[in-house]
Amino acid sequence: MKLSVKEIKERAKILRKRQAFEWGVLIFEAMVDRTVSEVATILKMGKGSVSEYFQIHAMKLAVSHHYGTNDPPNLTFDTMRAIKKKFPCANPRAEVIEYFEHWKMLPAPNRLASRAYDSAIMAIQAGMLTTEKKQAKLSSHLEWSVQLTTFTRRFNTLIRMIDGANPQNLKEEETMRQIAVAHAKWMEQVERIEAFHPNFMAEVARNDG
Repeated sequence: MKLSVKEIKERAKILRKRQAFEWGVLIFEAMVDRTVSEVATILKMGKGSVSEYFQIHAMKLAVSHHYGTNDPPNLTFDTMRAIKKKFPCANPRAEVIEYFEHWKMLPAPNRLASRAYDSAIMAIQAGMLTTEKKQAKLSSHLEWSVQLTTFTRRFNTLIRMIDGANPQNLKEEETMRQIAVAHAKWMEQVERIEAFHPNFMAEVARNDG
């Protein structure tokens, strides 16, 4: 059943103080016979956020269906992104597309949901996504991928902060001392990675600048 704009907005007000994963349920239902742009406009959210909540719920449905639970497990944005990166799906199965057609999803949202669904199924089949007490659990390998992605995103934020800092702040002794300590500790880890990967410096050179 297609939700009215009024129903979507009323439910959104309730969710402002609720757990984030519940947004996936609302956005999934709001996407019936609508585009990502239309739902984003109604909720006053970015299209990227709407798209990611939508895909998270599609993955939750995949885990729920596979393990036979009526309460879809929780997945985070980082988990969803890691699954998509590790198990990309260009051509979802016909039965999955038909499943989302049953929900009256438009072609573009259907493809988005179907790809997310089948990516989750591939992760399950590879033993990297399981469920326990109605909570999605990642294998240690995929968990590490999620943690690494989160760290590198924060690290890039720090780099941008320093890059845009006021020169006067960069000249302060405290700035120098903190960066020097961080640099020393970081170089220890760089040496460890380099020991495991002989091509490390070539990869650094490839990404330089």
